[in-house]
Amino acid sequence: KPEQWPVAVESDGVLFTASRRKIWNWPLLCAFSNRTKDRQARRDSTTARLLSLPQPSTATAVDYNATLSWAVGKLGIGSRGSPFNLKRIEPASVNKEGFIGGGVDYIRYAISQATYLYWSGNNFFNSTEQELRDIMQWYYWNLAVVHGPENMMNNIAMLDDILADLDSNQPGATVHVGHDGTQGGLSDLLSLMWAAPPFETPMNVVATPPTGSLLFEKDLATGEVTVKFGYPDLWTSWLANNSPPTHYDVD
Repeated sequence: KPEQWPVAVESDGVLFTASRRKIWNWPLLCAFSNRTKDRQARRDSTTARLLSLPQPSTATAVDYNATLSWAVGKLGIGSRGSPFNLKRIEPASVNKEGFIGGGVDYIRYAISQATYLYWSGNNFFNSTEQELRDIMQWYYWNLAVVHGPENMMNNIAMLDDILADLDSNQPGATVHVGHDGTQGGLSDLLSLMWAAPPFETPMNVVATPPTGSLLFEKDLATGEVTVKFGYPDLWTSWLANNSPPTHYDVD
């Protein structure tokens, strides 16, 4: 629950975990955490990320309207009406709840359903690998812009546990179970970036494909900590060959 988030917000806008580890210095995020029931804080946070994180480039992804047309072709139009009411994405698109609704949310839902069905071998929507590759950037962009601040706040407790384990200098391993929002939240909190080919993302947005994992390792002799992101390809090559996950270094 938001009121149970283990954070302390100082007057100068510095954010700490429960054990007093300084993790963030973004006043807007602090306002979001300190006034969780304030809709304006959520709107401000989403608007800031909308302005700072560029939309998927048409050089490597299908544009918004074409992606929306694809989604409607797969899912149809339901009782809530046409998602084409949002013609373009701009700060004015952020609704009173702090979300970008309409077509943007519709696209996220359509992409998640189509890709999970495809990867599971039950390609109900008859999607092709290439069309899914072309639109996946919109899914990751939506997670980063609309859900980014919330994912950061939701994963502060896990980050505190991770840092405590790394500080303990004791041999062993701890496994935390989460989801793509967990990985995205940790990447934002720690300013981590990684590439996950062949998954493409917009600039300054990380890909968090299913069954991916963040691995934190500490050399007890030197104190050096390394972070890696591992994931399977999940496209046709992976489905055919069942190849093991590939781990890539994290910057």
